[in-house]
Amino acid sequence: MATPSLQSLERGLAILKALNQIPGMGIDSLAAMLQLSRGTTYRLLETLRRDGYVARNGGRGKYAVTERVLCLSDGCRAGNTLQDQAKPVLDDLSARYRWPVAIATPDSVDMVLRVTTDHKTPYVKRRYSTGSRRPMLFCSSGRVYLANCNAAQRDAMLSLLQTLPINQEPLQAKHRDELGRMWSGIQREGYSAYESAEQVTTLSVPIFQEEKVAGALLMRYFSSAMNVSTACEKFLPGLKLAAGRISTVAH
Repeated sequence: MATPSLQSLERGLAILKALNQIPGMGIDSLAAMLQLSRGTTYRLLETLRRDGYVARNGGRGKYAVTERVLCLSDGCRAGNTLQDQAKPVLDDLSARYRWPVAIATPDSVDMVLRVTTDHKTPYVKRRYSTGSRRPMLFCSSGRVYLANCNAAQRDAMLSLLQTLPINQEPLQAKHRDELGRMWSGIQREGYSAYESAEQVTTLSVPIFQEEKVAGALLMRYFSSAMNVSTACEKFLPGLKLAAGRISTVAH
């Protein structure tokens, strides 16, 4: 059993990690996500606020990390990032399948491309660069990420999404049942597929680090070239194997 001081440290770090993933959370949302009491969550937040690591947004009761957290990584070498270690795996996949492949990780309610092989293949209708982002609910990488989050984290994400206008309409709570069926299907099949308005289909599989979902490995192809069933038969085993390799080297 952790000592009180160590437990407080672990909880404080968990709060910083949660606020880094989902900025603008309130005490109740944080307490639910981290399975802490409201009082404990408030005390930890106020300690971090006094030390300058988080800030409170006026009277709205929302908290977010400040730039002071950057000093915590001053001594860290950037070479051991997920995307850097995964690059050889992506290059191999792109050379074998010819279609562009990429890694996306979450940033608030978006998925952001961290590394992509778009520049190495002619089979693209539109080239995406590192840093391109898509709303989490409206891309296969975001859906596969949400499906593999723990329930508390997913609910917190969806609560935040409900406050944002997406495609000119806010996410409605009445869609929760439909989304629940989607998560179950993605978990069962181990992938998500999404067709864009440009008639490009994206297949995504989860990438795990320390048994927690960290992002997604994705591949795009022209929808006219094949249906999803054919694409899954041809590419899904290789994508899942590559995601497993990335999870291993990222540890």
